[in-house]
Amino acid sequence: MSKKTIFGGAKAAAILLAAVLAAGQPGCSSEKNREEKPPAAPAARPSRAADLSGVELHALDGRTVTISDYSGKILFVTFLATWQEDSKKMIPILNEIQRKFGKNVQVLAIATDRQGTPALGTMLAGRDARFDAFCDGEAAAREFGSARDLPVTYILMRDGTLYKRIDGLTRQKQYEEYILEMYRKRL
Repeated sequence: MSKKTIFGGAKAAAILLAAVLAAGQPGCSSEKNREEKPPAAPAARPSRAADLSGVELHALDGRTVTISDYSGKILFVTFLATWQEDSKKMIPILNEIQRKFGKNVQVLAIATDRQGTPALGTMLAGRDARFDAFCDGEAAAREFGSARDLPVTYILMRDGTLYKRIDGLTRQKQYEEYILEMYRKRL
């Protein structure tokens, strides 16, 4: 088999070379860049979330709530961007987590978009959101800590202690396993 058959010609080879070179550049998604992420809080020794109880969230219906309004429940807090595909993929996952674990877990979706309510309303339209959704979450996101990849999810124990931080989209089963792990450890 000739190189032309394998690579589809010189043009395809040039595109392939450009893609390989771009993968190593800053700002591109590559294994090297993924390794530079700060490690998630270890499950064995969770770190204290820095006074998140007073973080204000603005609901689609105009209500303002704080994290402390959910005390006593495990919080599954996801920051997302309404325009981003991975964030859109989180909506059915959030619905399912709320459905399966709703007695002990409260799912919060917080849009960081500057467009606020209209953008989040459009994203959730027709999706029968079972979780609490909030807009104008840029300030809240800063309180939780900077995110490298959206969506970013923080799982907080009932006392407000950070149990796990997950950057980017993960399989639904993995999110559920983190919650079940907390149940097994009686957190």
